[in-house]
Amino acid sequence: MHLFLYILKDCCYPKNMHPVSYLLVVGFSISLLGSALSSAQADTATIPPATPPTTTPTTPPVTPPVVPDTDKPTETEEKKPEKVINILGWKEWVWAIEPELVMRAKLDTGAHTSSIHATNIEQIELDGNKWVKFTVSNPNDEKSIRLRHKAPLVRVSKVKNDHGGIDQRYVVPLVFQIGNKKIEGEFNLNDREGMTCSMLIGRNILKQLGMIDAGRTDLLPKPKNLKTKPTKPDTEKPVTPLDQK
Repeated sequence: MHLFLYILKDCCYPKNMHPVSYLLVVGFSISLLGSALSSAQADTATIPPATPPTTTPTTPPVTPPVVPDTDKPTETEEKKPEKVINILGWKEWVWAIEPELVMRAKLDTGAHTSSIHATNIEQIELDGNKWVKFTVSNPNDEKSIRLRHKAPLVRVSKVKNDHGGIDQRYVVPLVFQIGNKKIEGEFNLNDREGMTCSMLIGRNILKQLGMIDAGRTDLLPKPKNLKTKPTKPDTEKPVTPLDQK
């Protein structure tokens, strides 16, 4: 200790400083140096060891599945033929197959039920069922033949006549041909003498035929005998309100 003080005294002791003050300064400096060294050692101890970098395995990109475009028509749909809509005039020739008689028909979208000219109408009973006998002819042709026919009674409908009254008419099924198409439909029996056409085709049958051109007539050829089965219309419920004429 004395040697250390001697060295400090000869090397760096200032000439004008008291020895005790000098020793205090030196001791304080040594204390600060020791504190600095202790702090440096503590910082070195708290530094965590360096960890090697971890490599994450890479996965290949997932390719989304190809979904076909549903809006694009398939080959089957492209080859499907379009539905042909028939255009008919507001007056056409009709062949009533049973009974066999060619007559003029008016295609009227304003009428619900179809009608045919008939006279001498009477109700009969066959095997316990109700039938109707009537005579069919063309009232606008003096040379027209008169055919007696009978058909099963479907129902009795109430129809408003031209005078504002109510008529009760028998409704029977009839097979007729218009153009090249045979159809079975329901007709009410009525004396249509003095009217434009001896047959009226209403909406109950028009929905099977096509569209009506109100400005033209005779767009279909006159009917010929075709050995085909008639097309039956959809079964309709009995009409409770008044049928249109």
